[in-house]
Amino acid sequence: SSPSRPVLRAMKHIAAFVCTASLICVTTTAWPYAIGLTDDTTGQIVRWMSDSVTYHLHPSCSADLNTNTCLNALRDSFDEWEDPACGAMTFIEGSTSSNLKLTAVGWDSNGKNELAFIENSAWTFGSYTLGITAPWFYNDGQITEADIAFNGYLQTWSTSGADWSTDVKNVAVHE
Repeated sequence: SSPSRPVLRAMKHIAAFVCTASLICVTTTAWPYAIGLTDDTTGQIVRWMSDSVTYHLHPSCSADLNTNTCLNALRDSFDEWEDPACGAMTFIEGSTSSNLKLTAVGWDSNGKNELAFIENSAWTFGSYTLGITAPWFYNDGQITEADIAFNGYLQTWSTSGADWSTDVKNVAVHE
């Protein structure tokens, strides 16, 4: 004899659960990058050629925050990218860098991936731009440097989610 309708219905629900659970449990590595090309719509994909990248933090961080609190929020943003569910990149904190002449605000490359808050009129991107990342790369798409500048001139920064402020970690993860 064939199974009854309630048994068939239960079997369908179990099969659907097993299929859904197996899809959820299958994991793959997600590579953290955005697609960009070396020549607008043609050319090579711009990307890191290594799975580890060294970065250098400016020792002052944001004028709005305790220095250690701010620097730790930036470090935490790199930890988010290293999460196994996010990707296979490793970020290594290098020595501090007091350089404010970042590629992100129009200066030439110096071979270091530097992060700094621009707290003066050198910030020319307006109040609605929170941060800028400016990668330098070869014609083959290999990134050689990617500085990140944060708008310390026209933004108020926090790590607490305070009203009328911008969260350091959230913006740093985005950049």
